Parts: sequence; C-alpha cells; structure tokens
Amino acid sequence: MSACLVAGGCAHEYLPKPPLPADIDRINAAAADNDWLRVDYVEPLPPGTDLPVKGPIAIASADDRGISLVTRAGDVKTVPAELISGVTVKERAPGALTGGLAGLGWGAVAIGGLYVLANLGPEDPTAPVTSCGVGCKAKVFVPLMVVPAVIGAIAGYFVGGRRTFELLPPTPLPKPL
Repeated sequence: MSACLVAGGCAHEYLPKPPLPADIDRINAAAADNDWLRVDYVEPLPPGTDLPVKGPIAIASADDRGISLVTRAGDVKTVPAELISGVTVKERAPGALTGGLAGLGWGAVAIGGLYVLANLGPEDPTAPVTSCGVGCKAKVFVPLMVVPAVIGAIAGYFVGGRRTFELLPPTPLPKPL
C-alpha cells in the first residue's frame, strides 16, 4: 500500500527535445521552489563521457545541439543534447499529501487489526458488560488515524514527490510515397 502511494507521488511529463522556452520556465519555477534539479542522463553514457555538470539548479537555455545548465556556483555549462534524457524536480506538496495518505492507510490497518483482535474467539460469559460510546471509541480511533497521517505527511514533505520531465526527440515526418 505504501509503495503504491509513494509511486503515486511521482509524475512524468513528456516534452519535446529541446524543450520550449515556456517549458524551461515551468521546469525552472518547479526547481526553484525546492532548490533541487537532477539531470537524467541517457544510459549507458558513451564510453569516456564524464558527467559535465555537478549540482545544476536551473536550465539557462536549450537548442538542438545542447542544453545549458546553471550550477550552484553560478556557472553556466552546456551538455550535448543527446546525453540528456530529461530532468527531475522535487515537489513538496504532493510528497506531503502522499505521505499523509500512506499514514491514513496504516492507521486504518491498525484499527482493522484491533477490531479483529477484539472479536477473535468465543465470548466470555463471565466478563463484565461494558458499553463504549462514540466518545470512548474516538479516544482510540482518532489518534490511530491522525498520528500516522501527520507523521506520514511530515516525512513526505521532507522526502518530496518527484516530477520528471522526459525530453523526447522530435518524431520525423513520414516520407512521401
């Protein structure tokens, strides 16, 4: 259940290669929100190729030959376009939502487990009869739902969801017959 929710915190967008200026602005805005950008290189890299950019924070420009990246040091370095398959940014809000939903799921599992344990086996006829009203049940169930949801949301916020912008090469036009 948690793995499905964590996977749900990830999103993919397909953009043309090179990305359009409006797409670059969206990528840079998303990266600036959390000061995090990862360049996804093609795999495997051609032999002898070093990763030319360490710590990119934004895309300066892009064309058919290369994609220029801004580093944390403020330098602009250009990487050949054929080496980059996309970029990934971190999104905190979807991560917090995903973590909170995972926490709610685990709280529901805990409540279900308590219900099963409470109703297992035969009833004891000598046990005293007790009645637990709504307030009594809320004292148990609300913390079992809220605490894991809050912990999950906090963890999800710091881990963050991911949005990957995959850069697809243009498709060639069909040849006329």
